[in-house]
Parts: sequence; C-alpha cells; structure tokens
Amino acid sequence: YVRIWEDTDRFGNDQTGTGNMSDVELAKNIVYPAMSMSDDGTLYASYTNYGMHAVYYTTVGGNSTHVFNANDAPEETTILVTGSGSDAKVNVAFLANNQNGGNYANWTPYRSDAGGLYLHDEDLHDGDYTRMELLYHDKLFQQFKNFRLARGGNKIIHTAYYDVDTMSIHY
Repeated sequence: YVRIWEDTDRFGNDQTGTGNMSDVELAKNIVYPAMSMSDDGTLYASYTNYGMHAVYYTTVGGNSTHVFNANDAPEETTILVTGSGSDAKVNVAFLANNQNGGNYANWTPYRSDAGGLYLHDEDLHDGDYTRMELLYHDKLFQQFKNFRLARGGNKIIHTAYYDVDTMSIHY
C-alpha cells in the first residue's frame, strides 16, 4: 500500500493555504478520501478534514492544498486529474453540507448561503470553486452522493451523481 497521509503525531505533510495549523491538526479527522492519477503516474488524493471543516487535495509525499472550508464540515469528495507536472489540471467535487442559520426555518434561497455540490477548478475566474446544484431547493443535507467527474477533449468537465431525494442520477 501507499500511505498518502497518516493520522498520528508522525504526520509530516506540509500544508499550503491553511494558516498557522500544525501538521498534527491537519491530520486529524480525515474522511471521504478519493484518488486520481495524472498522466505521468502521480497519485493525487482529495479528502475532507472534519476537524477543520475543510476540503484538501494532495499528492503522495506532497503538500496538501486547501480547496474549501465552511462552518459545517463538507462531506464526500472525488478528484479528477488530467495532464501532468505543472500542466496538471486538478478538479475536486465535494458536498458543502451547510445552510444559513442552523435550523429548518433559516434555509434561504441565496447561493451565498447554500451548500450543495461544489466543484473546485483553479481555472475559474470567480474563485477556485463553482456551485453546481444547491441544497436549499429540497432543504435536505447529504442529498447528493457518489460524484463522478470526467473531462472531455474540449476541456468540459462532466459530472454525474445520485440525488437521494428524487432517487435519480443527475448529469
């Protein structure tokens, strides 16, 4: 097996974009790992850090790159890497499992307050992620599962996932 991260005091992964966290803090509460391999064989992983309420991706022996954080811990991740080396394109899909205010009455129809299926893409002009389908329509956490990403030759990112509310696959 290949150890990508280690949940102990021996964790030695340097992080980027994570403020003043120690290596040990970054290693705690790792959940929802996913893997992808670049064209040159470099293994990448995405994961949620429950303790930090954040999503990261990393390479074996590399630095963890911060993707997203919120007041509530994101759920599920998947990663797609195309290309290689400095030209590698990394996309991470994750479920921002949050809403504004902490109770049912506070679900608002505003994109800025809504969790949902988000996609990290460093080539975006408005930031590093885009909101795809949001949770405020059905007011249901954990609504989207089993995300899959693919990139066509035209650089369009295709996403498929399961919606537990409608019991259907979305594309």
